[in-house]
Amino acid sequence: MDQDSLATVADLLSGGTAEEEISLKTLPGKKIKIKKATVGEISDIMKVSGDNVLEQFIWLAVRCLVSPKLTEPEVRKLPHNVLLEIGTHIAKFSGLDKASVEKMQNLLQTELSGASS
Repeated sequence: MDQDSLATVADLLSGGTAEEEISLKTLPGKKIKIKKATVGEISDIMKVSGDNVLEQFIWLAVRCLVSPKLTEPEVRKLPHNVLLEIGTHIAKFSGLDKASVEKMQNLLQTELSGASS
């Protein structure tokens, strides 16, 4: 294996701190800034929330809403539709939405089947 083709730590970590500014449909004219959830954050969120999707969205907002930064009690006071919109944006940006997961599964299956032939 060519030494130049080996990934570096920087290669593996790149994109893990990506941020995005989005406009909220639930609050017309208002924008927020979100960041991608890291594996560590997702793990922490799953420990606290389990299979409760609403709790997952609450903790995604707490951990990945960059601006404005909200505490957990503040996130719990958000209107339901605003929280769902923020959580959905973070999940999609982090590759946690159904379409992203299916795309990754298809990619891995293609690569795995190609590697075995």
